[in-house]
Amino acid sequence: MTVPKQAGYSSWKGMVDKDSLDIQIDVEVRNGKEITKGQVFMVGGRVLVTRGPITEPGYEIDALDAPILEQELVLRLLGATLPNGPAEIKGLRKIDYKSEKTGIQFATPSAEGFISAPWRVTGEVNVVGPNVIGYQLALTAAGTGPDPGTSREYSANFVGRLSKAASAKIDDSMPLRGWDLFGVGVQSRKAGNGTVIDYGAAPTSTSYKTVADIRKKLAEDDYPGEPDPSKNFTGFWKEDCQDAFGLQVMPYGTDGKYSIVFCGPGGCGEPGREGRITFITKDRNYEVISENEIKERRADGWQVYHRCTMDTHPVLEYKKKEEPNAVPVENRPVAHNATALAVDWEAVGSVPDGYGGTTHFVVVPEAKQRDGEYYRAIGDLLCKEAAQCSVKFWTDRNHVPESAWVPVPDLAVMTASYERHPSYSEPHVHLACWLYSSKAIGESAQCEYYPGAKRPPEK
Repeated sequence: MTVPKQAGYSSWKGMVDKDSLDIQIDVEVRNGKEITKGQVFMVGGRVLVTRGPITEPGYEIDALDAPILEQELVLRLLGATLPNGPAEIKGLRKIDYKSEKTGIQFATPSAEGFISAPWRVTGEVNVVGPNVIGYQLALTAAGTGPDPGTSREYSANFVGRLSKAASAKIDDSMPLRGWDLFGVGVQSRKAGNGTVIDYGAAPTSTSYKTVADIRKKLAEDDYPGEPDPSKNFTGFWKEDCQDAFGLQVMPYGTDGKYSIVFCGPGGCGEPGREGRITFITKDRNYEVISENEIKERRADGWQVYHRCTMDTHPVLEYKKKEEPNAVPVENRPVAHNATALAVDWEAVGSVPDGYGGTTHFVVVPEAKQRDGEYYRAIGDLLCKEAAQCSVKFWTDRNHVPESAWVPVPDLAVMTASYERHPSYSEPHVHLACWLYSSKAIGESAQCEYYPGAKRPPEK
């Protein structure tokens, strides 16, 4: 399991209000024999408030990530063992469940965990009061995740209670004197000659006296602008009209707002749940240049988009062959192996990754399935200068998924992955471990163990 940098949590208790996106947690941090206590809460999903020596400078969001990751894992375990939910628990219920093929992936926007199959959970759950479930769970797994060097036995024990409350919203009148406050979201900072973009926490530039002050500022940031009947922004917008991806802008509701979601060959985000609902005009996140040109505020500055068509569902697909007047392959800039630009691979589609980036799906010839530089060149070409972007590779088009969720049978034959992230000094390229002649050779090359895939020989 991948854990945050600030480790050592021995216990925690808290509440989550999904309607208001509020989270309240009391934590204990154990370092050797010393135990320190503190509190952390999140207001509206965007302002982190802490008190006590439970964080390290630069890693404040870890104080929230660790317990939330644990809760997510517990909920995934209970969801697998008790698919009908608390309604099927009558008194004490023994648990003994094993999964041979499907791993468990769980995450927050800034941290993630993965339990690879096979795994087994044993223990018990018990109704201890109205809307209160107690649990004692023991988890064992063959490996802790697909990352290099993490293929070892893993075990963990979880003891706690889950309860349902009418509201866990933090009191607006709560004073904030003596607390440390941080804005949570996509952060950017200068590093050498470039800019690093990452999801995390940074000290707030605004002074808040109470929780109500935070909510007021968040409401101002969420201000959707004002209706403008003189303009119609409906259509499909791109940075470059030759791109196979862009922004779908469609009317939303009856008051003049628009839904703005990202779309690629793999589909679009869901209006109302992904992207933004806005009037565009006088929304601080957008600047209207003309009815066919707008700017969108991003973490690294403003990006210009052009309306390429009034059609909100245009055909989006990557070019599958070179055009007669295309720039010769040898004249195109590429960081590594220029042969990757030859027309022997196919970009089948792309989908939003759920964290502001894009995942591309690519089919390559079997003759190239062990060529790491080939994968890197394709990834560099598709991801260009994107801060966060990934590419997944197969040799069989029938195993390419249609969404960000990849079934285990398709993961089992995936050949490689390319990932660019603001926290990486350079993109990561990992081949599947099953492509190597032995476990030792594969792991020395930092191969990836995909769920369901065959394993290389021990020797």
